[in-house]
Amino acid sequence: MIKLWESLWSGKFWLLGITALFILCGVLFSLSLPNMYESKGVYGISQDDGVAKNMSGQLGGLAAIAGINLGAGGQNKINHAVVLGQSWPFWDELIRTHNLKPLVFGVKEWDRARDKFVWDEDIYLVDEQKWIRKPPSGKEAEPSSYEVFDKIIDFVEIKFDASTGLLSIKVKHYSPHVAKEWVEMIVEKLNGDFRDRDIVKAEKNIGYLQEKIDETKIAELKTVFYNMVEAQTKTLMLARVDEDYLVEPVIMPMVAESPVSPVRKLIVVLFAVVGGMFSLLFLFVKNIFSKRY
Repeated sequence: MIKLWESLWSGKFWLLGITALFILCGVLFSLSLPNMYESKGVYGISQDDGVAKNMSGQLGGLAAIAGINLGAGGQNKINHAVVLGQSWPFWDELIRTHNLKPLVFGVKEWDRARDKFVWDEDIYLVDEQKWIRKPPSGKEAEPSSYEVFDKIIDFVEIKFDASTGLLSIKVKHYSPHVAKEWVEMIVEKLNGDFRDRDIVKAEKNIGYLQEKIDETKIAELKTVFYNMVEAQTKTLMLARVDEDYLVEPVIMPMVAESPVSPVRKLIVVLFAVVGGMFSLLFLFVKNIFSKRY
């Protein structure tokens, strides 16, 4: 034990020097990483969707007999929304309509002091709106929709907590403004997609029920069909007037003031630990060779 301490003490400058070098490398590496900002929104199932769910529950059995689909309940829709929001077709439309490719592939970092993007000019010339990257084999200079989606999905997290009935959406980006805008964009599209689907379903169901009303001669069945038409008309009305059709905000997304990553202190500590271990290994090997030779 004494010899070990003597060995460490004699090599203290090596120990301190190597560890300090690793710490310096850790500082430089952490500073080279761009800041990432996160925005989060929390949403509950729309109250209007609950009304539609109650109507579907009351008439669901009769609807099945009649051969029509009244649609899924609120929680089932949310589960579908979680899957949809992390799918390529969902993002393909957003990538095209909101021109997301430059924000995903062309941005290097966000300059907070000047509140503007720093563009990677080896990939994208923003003034000319021209892609100049050297693409992987089989790809073009302009990233494909799937390439962009594959990168976006690492920035986005959509989760539903069945115990609370709340949907949380998190987005990370180099810009805190873009992170917030993307959360709002995702929610707007989810509400719009499910609203449009239910409008199409309700219109189709109403047309089918009107045919059944004209065909049947039984008064009791006519009454049932009229009730179902009324329920579908309410669904149609709610879908057309409610922007928060699927989910409504509980906690609105905000523009973050500080980055969530990289955690520079942790990176430096890890480099220091690795540097300390490497310096000890170096001293151990050095002592072995000095004894032999």
